[in-house]
This record gives sequence, structure tokens and C-alpha cells, in this order.
Amino acid sequence: MTTTQKLAELKKLTRSAAVNLYRRLQLCAEVLSDLDWMARTFDGDVDVAEKALEDQYFPDIAGYLKLSTAVAIYRKFPDEVTWKQHHYVLNVMQGLYQDSLTTDDEDEDVRTRQTKSWKVEAEKENELRVAAETRLKSVVDTVSEQRDEIHQLKARIEELTAENNHLRGRIEEMERRFSVPQAV
Repeated sequence: MTTTQKLAELKKLTRSAAVNLYRRLQLCAEVLSDLDWMARTFDGDVDVAEKALEDQYFPDIAGYLKLSTAVAIYRKFPDEVTWKQHHYVLNVMQGLYQDSLTTDDEDEDVRTRQTKSWKVEAEKENELRVAAETRLKSVVDTVSEQRDEIHQLKARIEELTAENNHLRGRIEEMERRFSVPQAV
């Protein structure tokens, strides 16, 4: 292999590595957005998930840039055209990202906001679930009590109907006994 061929191969590998980094960040952002997977695999711990993904899939940027920052850059610039315009150079994209940050963004990391948002949503959902379960138990108890009361009332109706029939019979008997025959 000649030097020219080696340089051509290096250029080809460099291009594919750059595009490869963009695609890996794209996939990683999607994986980190899967809260069900994160909850099952890492008990919802974003830091542990990011560390595991960084160790396994991003050893080339470890020590240079945290995966959370690289994913934040991707999320800020998800369009591949922007990456291609800057030749997929991560430190150039990082500079664009830093320039795009507002004062509010500097105060709170994007990942932290997403984590807090996820936890707040989960807590709200849990509170709603507990309230619904409590209400359901209350309704089930009420239905059970009402069913028992209905059975008691039906039994009482039968008793009163029997007593009423007995009293009507006695009234008819008394009317026959004490009735005065009418003169014709």
C-alpha cells in the first residue's frame, strides 16, 4: 500500500468515524429518552445509565467530553446538515452549543431539567394512582355496604308484606264478625 493509498484510507476512515459519532449520539439520545428502559435497567438513575453507555459505546470521547454534554449538543443541533456543515467536528459543535446557551441554560443543565421533570411526572402519576386506588376501594366498600343493605331491606319488605297480609286477613275476619246485616 502506497502512502497515497494510506492517506486515502485514513481520510475515508475519518469521514466514516465522524458520521458514525453523529449516529451514535443520535441513538444514544433516543435510548436515554426511553424512561421505561432506564427505570428497568438502571432504576431510573440517569447518571448510572449515561456512565454505562459512555463506557460501552463512547470510549473515544471519555475524558474529553462527558456523554451528557455530547448528548445535549446533539439535542441542541439534531439536524445532520448542521453537523455536516461543521465536518462533524465535536469540539466545533461544542463551541456552537456553548454560544447558544442562554443565561437560564447556564444555571441548570438540560439533563438535570429532564431528570427533574421525569421524577416530578412520576411522582404526580404515583399520587394520582394512589388517589384512584383509594377512591376505588371506597367505592367498592360503599357498593358492598349498599348490597348488604339491599338484602336487609328485601328481607324486611318480605316480613312487612307477610305481616300486612296477616293484618288484612284479621281485618276481614273482624269485619265479618262485627258487621251488622243490613235491612233490606
